[in-house]
Amino acid sequence: EWLKEVRKLDEELEKVKEIEKARRKKRFVDEDIETGEQEVKDLEKGLQDVKDRLRRLYDEAKSVKMATRRSVSASAAMEDEMVSLGDLAMIEDKKPRKD
Repeated sequence: EWLKEVRKLDEELEKVKEIEKARRKKRFVDEDIETGEQEVKDLEKGLQDVKDRLRRLYDEAKSVKMATRRSVSASAAMEDEMVSLGDLAMIEDKKPRKD
C-alpha cells in the first residue's frame, strides 16, 4: 500500500515539475516578448527621426530647385528685355534726328 502511495506522489510530482517547467518557459518567453516590443519601439522612434530628416531634406531640395527655376526664368525674362548694342545702334539710325 505504501508503494502505491509513493507511486501516486511520484506521478503528481512529475506533473508539478512539468507545470513548473512550463511556467519558467512562459516567463522567459514573456521577457523575450517585452524585450522585442521595446526594441520595436526604439526602432520605430529611430525610423520616425529618419523620416523627419528625409522630409526636411526633400523640402530643402525642393526650395532650392524652385529658387533655381525662378532665377533662370527671371534671367531669361531679363535677356528678352535687353537690347544688344548693335540693335540699339540700328534703332537710333532709323530714328530721324532733330538736330
